[in-house]
Amino acid sequence: MSNLSLVLLVLALCMISEPLICNAYRLHIENGFQRALLGAHCKSKNNDLGLHLIPAHSEYNWGFAGNFLRTTLYFCDLSWEGGHLTFDVFHYDEHFLKTYCPHPSSDCRWRAQEDGIHAYNFGTRMYDFVYKWRPPHP
Repeated sequence: MSNLSLVLLVLALCMISEPLICNAYRLHIENGFQRALLGAHCKSKNNDLGLHLIPAHSEYNWGFAGNFLRTTLYFCDLSWEGGHLTFDVFHYDEHFLKTYCPHPSSDCRWRAQEDGIHAYNFGTRMYDFVYKWRPPHP
């Protein structure tokens, strides 16, 4: 099979398949603090998005297409005056995708708050507490 034929086959599958093969996603990192600034340094194996300083009640977001092999992984290091944490914000896991990044929205929403990191649960329409902050760097 030629390279062109293979590309056309993959594109056709993306157009007619469930989003499990070629879905586009948008990740949101929300600053839920009253006044504190949130630092967010997010990256994947191939894409360093750099450090973003997110003001209170604002967000940073980006879009991407998951790869065909379903190995796309993004992680973020979030920090503020009260703590820091590095964690996966996107990975291919059926429960994670169904609960936090469902199709057709394919939005994944994370919120930093004083008590820790929360993820938006599309089933309950509420934020779930997921991670506790680690103490600030000395």
